Amino acid sequence: MKSKLKMMFSNSMEAEQKEFFADLVREDELGVVVRAHLRIERALVEVVNGELVDHRPLAGMRLDYSGYVCLALAVTGNQEHGDALKAIGKLRNKFAHRLDAKIGNQETAALYKSLGPNSKIVLTTILRKFPTSDGEKVQKFVDLEPKDRFILIALVIYLSLFKTIALREQRREFEELAKWISNFKSVEGSQKRTPEEVKELISKAARLRILMGSVGAMLQGSLFGPSLDSSEKKRLRVSLGKLKRVLKSMDELLRP
Repeated sequence: MKSKLKMMFSNSMEAEQKEFFADLVREDELGVVVRAHLRIERALVEVVNGELVDHRPLAGMRLDYSGYVCLALAVTGNQEHGDALKAIGKLRNKFAHRLDAKIGNQETAALYKSLGPNSKIVLTTILRKFPTSDGEKVQKFVDLEPKDRFILIALVIYLSLFKTIALREQRREFEELAKWISNFKSVEGSQKRTPEEVKELISKAARLRILMGSVGAMLQGSLFGPSLDSSEKKRLRVSLGKLKRVLKSMDELLRP
């Protein structure tokens, strides 16, 4: 049966997320499980590595997928997707050892049950918001074929990991820019700025505007769709206010 999900998200997802979705809809059941697991595992490793001062010693531990799941839960403190990540790993192992393995109602029901409360809201919101390939909207999750249900669940889990990475990078970028502008302003105001300093200030201001655009896109829902919860949106609004104040300071320094 033709996948109803084939055209969903085409205008709302970044390149990496589009690629993830496109990979899955063209695969058979074995391929969709293995490929989803590979991509989720890669994102999981990036979540863990990004939280560590130096991730290289981890190589000596020879962590497998389940080890990275446990480590990710420990370093991020976010338990929302723990059960779902473990369930994806369990299903992948089943497909890796049984040629007759199928994605059925039992498998997708277990995966759905493993999702955290916010993930279920995200999944439902996606179904309500986006049209399918035939121009209609899926009314209920259970109306989808089991393979499509799996794809949607895998996408929700992947989006959460991708979001974690993006929010972390945003925070670090802002902290770096804020520290730089603070140091820049601490120089005696009467000291004449060199052309190189002015050029760097302009470059930093441009980076800050890009960062503000990214935060704004998240708040408007054009990045990560409905996957931001209320506390994340609140933190982003606070961050956006701080970004605007830092940019104002930069603009003042650039005035002749």
